[in-house]
Amino acid sequence: MYTPQTTVKVRDPSGVEVDAEDEHGNASALLVPAANASSVPVPSTSPPFVEGLRPTTSVQRRAAGAIDTVCDDCDPSVRALVAPDGTVEFNARLRITKLDWTKTEMRIHFRDTRATTFGESAFDASIVTPWPNVSEVRRISTPNRATGLKLLLSAAVTGALGGFALQDGVSLHHSATTVFGIAVLPVALALLCGGGWYAFAPPRETLLYGDKSAR
Repeated sequence: MYTPQTTVKVRDPSGVEVDAEDEHGNASALLVPAANASSVPVPSTSPPFVEGLRPTTSVQRRAAGAIDTVCDDCDPSVRALVAPDGTVEFNARLRITKLDWTKTEMRIHFRDTRATTFGESAFDASIVTPWPNVSEVRRISTPNRATGLKLLLSAAVTGALGGFALQDGVSLHHSATTVFGIAVLPVALALLCGGGWYAFAPPRETLLYGDKSAR
């Protein structure tokens, strides 16, 4: 199991537009391309809609073009959408829901999700920019580290049980316990190998768009 993350790099953050979406997937401009600071509230009609549970959320452009999503009553209260260096990082909390790419522009639909006092708050939107403004789109797949730690813990427990069973079986001349201990140890080894891979294997990168010679 991999934990996917997509990283987009644009040349000029001020050339990125943010569109709000309605329940039918129709988009309307929320922040138009510009280099001036501005702030626009996310419409209450943006899905997913849960009445009374979405705190006031806005999309704010800093001077020079960087974009943040801001919700004072959420954690985190500020999330970078387009960083000053043009990087956009999508993950489990800023999740891509659809890629809608044409010959002229890159459009990425996403869902911004964050914690609140009452649970979670989320809204759907999209970023769009012409392809000449896109430097690269890169997908990074990281083995699930949490799975690795669970497998390593299971390997330790299973190995300990097998070792104790083998020791007791040999010392007490109990063949069934000895056989159990011998049978369990390969399972522990398999869990150890799998856990080690998930815990320590390097991420796998795939260049979806851009010049491979740039790095």
